[in-house]
Amino acid sequence: MPAKTLVGTARPPRRLSDRFKDWTDRVRGFDETTPHYLRWYWWAYTSPWAIKFWDIRIFGTYPLINAVLFGNYAKLTGKTIDLYRSSEQDKKTLHLSSLYGGMVASLAKVSKDYTLIDIVPRQLDRARQKIEEVGATVTLRQMNAEHLEYDNDSYDQTIIFFLLHEVTPQARENILSEAIRVTRPGGRLYITEYNELGSRHFLHRIPLFLWFSGIIEPCLPAFWRENLLEKLEAAATTAGKSVTLNSAADVWNGFYRVREFAIALEPETALELKQGAGAMAAPMAPIAELSARNASPQR
Repeated sequence: MPAKTLVGTARPPRRLSDRFKDWTDRVRGFDETTPHYLRWYWWAYTSPWAIKFWDIRIFGTYPLINAVLFGNYAKLTGKTIDLYRSSEQDKKTLHLSSLYGGMVASLAKVSKDYTLIDIVPRQLDRARQKIEEVGATVTLRQMNAEHLEYDNDSYDQTIIFFLLHEVTPQARENILSEAIRVTRPGGRLYITEYNELGSRHFLHRIPLFLWFSGIIEPCLPAFWRENLLEKLEAAATTAGKSVTLNSAADVWNGFYRVREFAIALEPETALELKQGAGAMAAPMAPIAELSARNASPQR
């Protein structure tokens, strides 16, 4: 009996370098959704072991995160929460980036409609654990902050907490544009971040510190040198809106900043909308007049 011949295409053996890359990607927590700039921060934000390491909690505090922020984590979260609480908590809030979920849980306790997005699933899982601990309700979605899957003016308040310095300049512009696009006129945008580079803080005058910061956080040097308000104004103009600094607080002699911005329609945009509404209502006037004449008594 003749032997059967199997016809097919054999899969070529994978190179050792490819297999090693797959292994390192798994260790660092990468997948097909991971943006290229986030791969620089695997040691802090994407790797499973790194998330557990940095998010160690002792007596309700986070000593490692606090150390990275030079002992200012509580002050930064506290000032952000205070600004948020000064607004109306029954509004719809969008929070971009989990950052281990600690502050999300605190804000969610005083909010009735809160949504958190993050591109890293493990960060969302971490936030979910903390949100459940405080008994809050939060909508969690895996999403890229550069491309928000929401309609214009979907939220009353948007929060960006230590995200902007971790992304490239182009990604930063995209995130700011999206944040303003989904925040309705009359809403608020909260940003907590490093302050601009200057001579006010002594660390800004130490070249070795600036060099080392750029090594561990490659996107930070460019962010230090950007004018955040100018970037926001440019993004707002594109969306037909305006942005105004509503409240400002500095932490650790200006090394960090907490800002609240008010979002509004540009006067020209508001006028166009008003004129458009008037044009839609105008054709109805003759019909109303005709109805009135027909209803009047005939002589």
